[in-house]
Amino acid sequence: MKKLILISAFLSALPTSAQDTTQVVGRVLSAQGRAEIVRPDGQRSQALRGVDVSEADILETDQSGTVQVKLLDSAILVLGCNSSLKIDQYKMDNEELVSLHLVRGHMRTLTGTTSPEKYRLNVGTANTHILISSSDTDFEVVEESQGSISFGVYDGSIEVHNSLGFVTLGVGEDFSFSRLENGQPPIGVAIMPNSIKEPACEIF
Repeated sequence: MKKLILISAFLSALPTSAQDTTQVVGRVLSAQGRAEIVRPDGQRSQALRGVDVSEADILETDQSGTVQVKLLDSAILVLGCNSSLKIDQYKMDNEELVSLHLVRGHMRTLTGTTSPEKYRLNVGTANTHILISSSDTDFEVVEESQGSISFGVYDGSIEVHNSLGFVTLGVGEDFSFSRLENGQPPIGVAIMPNSIKEPACEIF
Protein backbone atom coordinates (compact mmCIF):
# COMPACT_ATOMS: atom_id res chain seq x y z
CA MET A 1 0.00 0.00 0.00
CA LYS A 2 1.34 3.37 -0.96
CA LYS A 3 1.65 5.93 1.78
CA LEU A 4 0.88 9.58 1.30
CA ILE A 5 3.80 11.74 2.35
CA LEU A 6 2.57 14.65 4.41
CA ILE A 7 4.85 17.66 4.39
CA SER A 8 4.73 19.59 7.64
CA ALA A 9 6.06 22.92 6.41
CA PHE A 10 3.56 25.78 6.68
CA LEU A 11 1.00 23.71 8.58
CA SER A 12 0.91 26.00 11.59
CA ALA A 13 0.92 29.08 9.37
CA LEU A 14 -2.40 28.31 7.71
CA PRO A 15 -5.57 29.89 9.13
CA THR A 16 -8.13 27.48 10.60
CA SER A 17 -11.22 29.42 9.72
CA ALA A 18 -12.51 30.86 6.48
CA GLN A 19 -13.24 34.01 8.46
CA ASP A 20 -9.48 34.67 8.73
CA THR A 21 -9.26 35.13 4.96
CA THR A 22 -11.58 36.04 2.14
CA GLN A 23 -10.90 33.95 -0.96
CA VAL A 24 -7.80 32.08 0.24
CA VAL A 25 -8.49 28.38 0.86
CA GLY A 26 -5.01 26.89 1.07
CA ARG A 27 -1.32 27.14 0.42
CA VAL A 28 1.23 25.40 -1.78
CA LEU A 29 3.49 23.18 0.33
CA SER A 30 5.81 22.05 -2.44
CA ALA A 31 6.06 21.77 -6.22
CA GLN A 32 8.31 20.12 -8.76
CA GLY A 33 8.71 20.84 -12.45
CA ARG A 34 6.18 23.19 -13.99
CA ALA A 35 3.07 23.74 -11.89
CA GLU A 36 0.84 26.79 -12.25
CA ILE A 37 -2.16 28.43 -10.61
CA VAL A 38 -4.72 29.83 -13.04
CA ARG A 39 -6.77 32.58 -11.40
CA PRO A 40 -10.45 33.23 -12.31
CA ASP A 41 -9.40 36.19 -14.49
CA GLY A 42 -7.06 33.93 -16.49
CA GLN A 43 -3.85 35.20 -14.92
CA ARG A 44 -1.23 32.48 -14.46
CA SER A 45 1.45 32.25 -11.80
CA GLN A 46 3.89 29.58 -10.73
CA ALA A 47 2.69 27.35 -7.89
CA LEU A 48 5.69 28.07 -5.72
CA ARG A 49 6.09 26.96 -2.14
CA GLY A 50 4.16 29.29 0.17
CA VAL A 51 1.86 30.72 -2.54
CA ASP A 52 -1.80 31.04 -1.54
CA VAL A 53 -4.53 29.13 -3.39
CA SER A 54 -8.03 30.62 -3.62
CA GLU A 55 -11.54 29.48 -4.36
CA ALA A 56 -12.19 29.19 -8.13
CA ASP A 57 -8.45 28.77 -8.87
CA ILE A 58 -7.27 26.01 -11.19
CA LEU A 59 -4.10 24.04 -10.46
CA GLU A 60 -2.30 22.84 -13.59
CA THR A 61 0.82 20.78 -14.22
CA ASP A 62 2.69 19.76 -17.37
CA GLN A 63 4.52 16.48 -18.06
CA SER A 64 7.22 17.39 -15.52
CA GLY A 65 5.05 18.96 -12.83
CA THR A 66 3.60 17.93 -9.48
CA VAL A 67 2.21 20.12 -6.71
CA GLN A 68 1.14 19.56 -3.10
CA VAL A 69 -1.36 21.84 -1.36
CA LYS A 70 -2.70 22.06 2.20
CA LEU A 71 -6.28 23.30 2.40
CA LEU A 72 -8.22 25.11 5.10
CA ASP A 73 -9.71 22.03 6.72
CA SER A 74 -6.25 20.38 6.95
CA ALA A 75 -6.78 18.31 3.78
CA ILE A 76 -3.65 17.48 1.79
CA LEU A 77 -4.02 17.38 -1.99
CA VAL A 78 -1.35 16.17 -4.41
CA LEU A 79 -1.70 16.73 -8.16
CA GLY A 80 0.38 14.62 -10.54
CA CYS A 81 1.81 15.49 -13.94
CA ASN A 82 -0.32 16.53 -16.94
CA SER A 83 -3.19 17.30 -14.59
CA SER A 84 -5.74 20.03 -13.98
CA LEU A 85 -7.92 20.53 -10.92
CA LYS A 86 -10.40 23.32 -10.23
CA ILE A 87 -11.37 24.39 -6.71
CA ASP A 88 -15.04 25.09 -7.42
CA GLN A 89 -16.01 25.81 -3.80
CA TYR A 90 -14.20 25.53 -0.48
CA LYS A 91 -16.11 26.96 2.45
CA MET A 92 -15.85 26.29 6.16
CA ASP A 93 -17.88 27.09 9.28
CA ASN A 94 -21.64 27.54 8.77
CA GLU A 95 -21.22 27.44 4.99
CA GLU A 96 -19.16 24.26 5.02
CA LEU A 97 -18.88 22.91 1.47
CA VAL A 98 -16.06 21.35 -0.55
CA SER A 99 -16.54 20.93 -4.29
CA LEU A 100 -13.52 20.04 -6.44
CA HIS A 101 -13.21 19.07 -10.09
CA LEU A 102 -10.38 16.92 -11.42
CA VAL A 103 -10.63 18.03 -15.03
CA ARG A 104 -7.88 15.64 -16.14
CA GLY A 105 -4.91 13.69 -14.85
CA HIS A 106 -3.90 12.23 -11.51
CA MET A 107 -4.55 13.29 -7.93
CA ARG A 108 -4.33 11.88 -4.43
CA THR A 109 -5.81 13.42 -1.32
CA LEU A 110 -6.12 12.92 2.40
CA THR A 111 -9.38 14.69 3.14
CA GLY A 112 -9.63 17.01 6.13
CA THR A 113 -12.24 17.79 8.74
CA THR A 114 -15.05 18.67 6.32
CA SER A 115 -18.21 16.65 6.99
CA PRO A 116 -18.52 13.79 4.47
CA GLU A 117 -21.96 14.93 3.32
CA LYS A 118 -20.43 18.31 2.39
CA TYR A 119 -17.67 16.86 0.17
CA ARG A 120 -17.80 16.12 -3.57
CA LEU A 121 -15.13 15.53 -6.20
CA ASN A 122 -16.18 15.63 -9.85
CA VAL A 123 -13.96 13.76 -12.30
CA GLY A 124 -13.46 14.37 -16.02
CA THR A 125 -16.10 15.68 -18.37
CA ALA A 126 -18.71 12.94 -17.83
CA ASN A 127 -21.16 12.70 -14.94
CA THR A 128 -18.65 11.02 -12.60
CA HIS A 129 -18.20 12.05 -9.00
CA ILE A 130 -16.84 10.81 -5.67
CA LEU A 131 -18.44 11.03 -2.25
CA ILE A 132 -16.59 10.19 0.98
CA SER A 133 -17.89 8.32 4.03
CA SER A 134 -15.63 9.88 6.67
CA SER A 135 -13.07 12.58 7.31
CA ASP A 136 -9.39 11.70 6.82
CA THR A 137 -10.14 9.53 3.80
CA ASP A 138 -7.05 8.74 1.69
CA PHE A 139 -7.85 8.06 -1.95
CA GLU A 140 -6.41 8.41 -5.44
CA VAL A 141 -7.85 9.03 -8.91
CA VAL A 142 -6.16 8.58 -12.29
CA GLU A 143 -7.89 9.60 -15.51
CA GLU A 144 -6.53 7.47 -18.34
CA SER A 145 -6.69 7.63 -22.12
CA GLN A 146 -10.03 7.40 -23.89
CA GLY A 147 -11.99 8.38 -20.79
CA SER A 148 -11.18 5.41 -18.53
CA ILE A 149 -10.63 6.22 -14.83
CA SER A 150 -9.01 4.24 -12.00
CA PHE A 151 -9.61 4.74 -8.28
CA GLY A 152 -7.79 3.54 -5.18
CA VAL A 153 -8.66 3.89 -1.49
CA TYR A 154 -6.06 3.47 1.27
CA ASP A 155 -7.96 4.66 4.34
CA GLY A 156 -11.65 5.34 4.89
CA SER A 157 -14.09 4.67 2.06
CA ILE A 158 -15.60 6.39 -0.97
CA GLU A 159 -18.50 6.00 -3.37
CA VAL A 160 -17.76 6.34 -7.09
CA HIS A 161 -20.84 7.39 -9.03
CA ASN A 162 -21.79 7.96 -12.63
CA SER A 163 -25.13 8.03 -14.43
CA LEU A 164 -25.10 4.22 -14.80
CA GLY A 165 -24.39 3.17 -11.23
CA PHE A 166 -22.00 3.33 -8.30
CA VAL A 167 -19.52 1.26 -6.31
CA THR A 168 -18.31 1.64 -2.72
CA LEU A 169 -14.58 1.17 -2.07
CA GLY A 170 -12.31 1.09 0.97
CA VAL A 171 -12.13 -0.16 4.53
CA GLY A 172 -14.82 -2.73 5.28
CA GLU A 173 -15.84 -2.99 1.61
CA ASP A 174 -15.25 -5.80 -0.90
CA PHE A 175 -12.81 -3.76 -3.00
CA SER A 176 -10.20 -1.04 -2.53
CA PHE A 177 -9.83 -0.32 -6.26
CA SER A 178 -12.16 0.47 -9.12
CA ARG A 179 -12.11 0.86 -12.88
CA LEU A 180 -14.54 2.94 -14.85
CA GLU A 181 -14.57 2.37 -18.60
CA ASN A 182 -16.11 4.95 -20.89
CA GLY A 183 -19.85 4.32 -21.16
CA GLN A 184 -19.92 1.76 -18.34
CA PRO A 185 -20.79 1.85 -14.62
CA PRO A 186 -17.87 1.80 -12.17
CA ILE A 187 -16.86 -1.68 -10.97
CA GLY A 188 -14.69 -2.88 -8.09
CA VAL A 189 -11.45 -4.68 -8.95
CA ALA A 190 -9.30 -6.84 -6.69
CA ILE A 191 -5.91 -5.81 -8.11
CA MET A 192 -4.39 -2.32 -8.12
CA PRO A 193 -4.79 -0.90 -11.66
CA ASN A 194 -1.55 -0.39 -13.57
CA SER A 195 -2.20 3.34 -13.93
CA ILE A 196 -2.00 3.61 -10.12
CA LYS A 197 0.72 1.00 -9.63
CA GLU A 198 2.94 2.46 -12.35
CA PRO A 199 1.83 6.08 -12.86
CA ALA A 200 3.12 8.30 -15.65
CA CYS A 201 4.91 10.27 -12.92
CA GLU A 202 5.30 9.67 -9.21
CA ILE A 203 3.30 11.88 -6.88
CA PHE A 204 5.16 12.71 -3.71
